Amino acid sequence: MTLLVAIVVYLAFFSMGLPDSMIGAAWPSIYPQFGVPVASAGGITLLTTAGTVLAALGANTLTHRLGAWRLTVLSTALTALALAGFALAPGYIALCCCALPLGLGAGAIDAALNNYVALNGTSRQMSWVHVAWGIGATTGPCLLGWCLMRGNFWQGGYWCVAALQTLMVGVLFCSRPWWKKEALTSGGREVVTTREALRLKGVGWALSGLFAMQGLEFCAGIWAGSYFHLVGGLSAAAAAKWAALFYGGMTVGRFFAGFVADRLGDRWMLRLGSVCVFIGVIALLFAGNNGQRIAGMAFVGLGVAPLFPCFLHATPTHFGARYTQAVMGLQMACAYTGAAVMPPLLGIVAQQTSMAVYPCFLGGFLLTMVLALRMLYRARSHS
Repeated sequence: MTLLVAIVVYLAFFSMGLPDSMIGAAWPSIYPQFGVPVASAGGITLLTTAGTVLAALGANTLTHRLGAWRLTVLSTALTALALAGFALAPGYIALCCCALPLGLGAGAIDAALNNYVALNGTSRQMSWVHVAWGIGATTGPCLLGWCLMRGNFWQGGYWCVAALQTLMVGVLFCSRPWWKKEALTSGGREVVTTREALRLKGVGWALSGLFAMQGLEFCAGIWAGSYFHLVGGLSAAAAAKWAALFYGGMTVGRFFAGFVADRLGDRWMLRLGSVCVFIGVIALLFAGNNGQRIAGMAFVGLGVAPLFPCFLHATPTHFGARYTQAVMGLQMACAYTGAAVMPPLLGIVAQQTSMAVYPCFLGGFLLTMVLALRMLYRARSHS
């Protein structure tokens, strides 16, 4: 992957991250205006997630027919339209109608570009595209807050992000000559069906590992503040501040992982990340004070950092370049499902018991992921 294309891909991941965390930041302003309960945000996130899963499952066929560049341009345009729809929405139902295309666009971009980088880029580039996504996910709520502080409505934040997405469409369109034509990412070969991909040895273990991996990442991030507040006894404000250590550790970890990922290789990066998460989970399980809990959370964030990017980058190594796009779509769909299903499950269990189960859940996800990866390597070594 050339430097110019890499820059465009980084920008695309940045723009893709912009709207991902905006609904949570905007919801306190949205639900009173539209007269709906606070819990109604779940309907929007559910539709967005459904769109991402459907797009990931269909990305194999779409990438084969359109190519990574065309699919990325069209999907980015779809997200721009959906965000403009959010800004123009007269009520809750209209927001729900825009949530599905927003998810479809984001899911298609994610699957297509992760596949493109896995086939044409290095492990370093894969780590850094996910850093770009994290920066975008941090910038989106900041833009929204800036608009609210200036006395504008929450719609102003969505207009800003829609404008940036539209600008990204123009950048992608102008970058067409830089993209290398790859038979594996366009229509050069017969498309591999989802059924064929599911029959590959080890693919079930890969999907199980990614499901657990994303359950680990999203449960750790979403419930960190509640853990510090309910178990550590910190105030809500202090808990939120220290919970940011997870995301800070993950972003910093992915940036620095890029410098060593090519030298160590994806498998060693996965091992090192797993060990780091294990240290963090042990620290949380046996923490006697908040200092130990804070250190444990930082270790979990650093450990999670290389897992998702390196696992995705290893897809051609695991299954071969011919099957990468089909498997990538399945992997992304499974990852989205784990990210959507596991955090609510942890919340339900914690409500019935105690938030002290938080590190136990993280440890369970880590164990499941490590076992699935071991079975994947064993299956592929005998294929």
